[in-house]
Amino acid sequence: MGKVWSSVMRPIKTFNIENRAHRVISRDKPELAPKYKVDKESLDKLLKENPDIIESYSKKHTILDNRLKTVYVSSTDPEANPEMSKSKRTLPLDRKSFQESDFSTWDPEFVPPGRLMLRDIFQVLALHVNEGHSSESLAAQWGVKKEVLDELFKYYGTFEIHIPKGKEKSFELTKDPVYIQHMASKKYIDEK
Repeated sequence: MGKVWSSVMRPIKTFNIENRAHRVISRDKPELAPKYKVDKESLDKLLKENPDIIESYSKKHTILDNRLKTVYVSSTDPEANPEMSKSKRTLPLDRKSFQESDFSTWDPEFVPPGRLMLRDIFQVLALHVNEGHSSESLAAQWGVKKEVLDELFKYYGTFEIHIPKGKEKSFELTKDPVYIQHMASKKYIDEK
């Protein structure tokens, strides 16, 4: 529909276009918009102080023009440094595909000191909840600040599974970390 509409409208838009263009060009130029009072006063003050300023701007300065003609700029590209083009990092040699871990996340090979992986966080939470380890002992054991572990214990916890009595045998054993922790906590409670 757009092509049909444009083909219909084109002759109407271009009708007598040359005469209309000449009419617009031959009109008197529009007046400039009025200046602000502050601008007009500053311009009047400048013209009173320097009456020949308009002439000096409109006059061509031959001395400056000749100086400009003598200026030549030449530039060359810097030579390529072969040491810069070679990367200091080598390409990875391990081309194995991604292997999922227990928590469906990628486990890094190196963890900086003071940081924990998701697997380690679950272990720390389990040790704190099930075995009653204090944050000081866990901080010394895992190399993490005590304040970080206090915040971890305050805001995070593990899920608890409540299985109705008599249905524990029908509950399927899995590698689910929540189930493993549940069994560990149940064992801990039964021992008490």
